[in-house]
This record gives sequence, C-alpha cells and structure tokens, in this order.
Amino acid sequence: MKQSIWTTSFTASSFLVDSARKLSLYGLLSLMQETAWSHASHLGHGFAETRATGESWVVARQRVEMEQWPDWGQEVVVRTWLRPPGAVLVTRDFEFLVDGTSMGRASAHWLTIDHNTRRPTRIPFPDDPSYFRHEGHLDTDPMKLPPRDDLQKQAEFRVRTSDLDMNGHVNNTRFSQWILDSLPQELHSRFHLRSYQVNFLAEARPGDDIAVEGLPLHQLTLNRKAPFQGRRVGDGKILFTAQLWAGRNHGS
Repeated sequence: MKQSIWTTSFTASSFLVDSARKLSLYGLLSLMQETAWSHASHLGHGFAETRATGESWVVARQRVEMEQWPDWGQEVVVRTWLRPPGAVLVTRDFEFLVDGTSMGRASAHWLTIDHNTRRPTRIPFPDDPSYFRHEGHLDTDPMKLPPRDDLQKQAEFRVRTSDLDMNGHVNNTRFSQWILDSLPQELHSRFHLRSYQVNFLAEARPGDDIAVEGLPLHQLTLNRKAPFQGRRVGDGKILFTAQLWAGRNHGS
C-alpha cells in the first residue's frame, strides 16, 4: 500500500552544518530533496520512472520557515506529503522535528518537464486519491517573487560541473549557497535565518556567470525581508528571485 505521508530520519552530519554547528540552509534543502526523491520513488514516480518517459522533476518554488535549527549530531525527522495536484504543478509539504519537537516547516512547488524541450508536461500521477494528503496542509505556500530593478550586484559566481544535479542543471541547493556567499561573514555571525523563499525562473548552464543582486548592505535589517535575484551576465536574464528574513543570534 502506498504511503501518502512519508517519514525519513537523518543525522545533522558535519558536512551539513555551518560554522555555528547548526544545520545549514544548504543542508536542510538537501534533506528535503532526498526525502522528496525517496517518496516519489515509493509512489512509482521517481527519477528512473520519469526519465523513462523522457521527463524530469524540477522545483519551481520553495519556501522554508524555521523556528530553530537542529544542532550538529542531532537526529532530524523529515515528514513530507503531496497535496492533490493541478495539471502541471504539485505542492509538497515538509515538517522538520527533533526529539518530537517541531523545528520548522516548508513547502515546494514541483513540475515535470520534457527532458529535451525543457517545457512543462502534465503531472504523471494517477487519479488515485490515496497518493495525496487531503487535509492538514501547511501555511507555507511559496509566494511569487517578481524581479526587481532596484538591486545591486553583490557577488558573481561561475557555474561549474560540481554545481550540476542528476538532470544536468544547477541544483536548487546551489542557488541558496550563492545567495549566502554573497553576504559578508560578519552578517552570518550576527543573524540566524528564519525564512527563505525562492522562485526558479530559468536554468543556469555550465560556464554561465551569475551575478547575485541584493540590497546595499546598510539596508539589511532585522525587520526587513531581504530580496535577492540571480542574473546571467551574458544576456542579463533573471534566473531566480529569492527572499531572506533573519533574526538576531543569541549573544550578538
């Protein structure tokens, strides 16, 4: 029998934590991705099954809301489920728990694309309602984040082979790393991340130079959500838009 709610446990290992010995945003997004893949495979629509039909799963939007970040070495339980899908989008919810206590939650919009044309295709799930959770949806729907013309270049990164995922495009976790790497270490030591949202608008290709744009550093405050976007230097195309919201670290 197919399980509509899927639970997986992970250890917050040393390669998933940051300099504060907390699970990093990159680490959390990696756990989300791995849990989503394992649940999709259980439902019969994982990587191998979609690739066999010439399709690929891709993330369109993500939103993460965290009350606390797990410590290095703690066991993190990730619970996930799918909401009933539309024609081209399906929403996946996530809960993160440590010792039975909720640490945060997230939601992501996924779609399938034709692997050759890169155009969206109809979601491949059957009409069986048991595949989906019909109640208990989270309040973390990813919002539309339109591009902005008031942001300044903060850093530039070149897409390299190690940035690519199994579908041959830049892994969604890498965009979060570029955003955080565009900020000085002093800000990382003073603040902790409470919320992260991202919209993926276009693919980045190997060899592309990506400029990460944001507000001037003096405008980044605790009470203001900070917008970011990634622009391909070669043609000026906006590849992603994002938004961070941070709180003050204890003792800072």
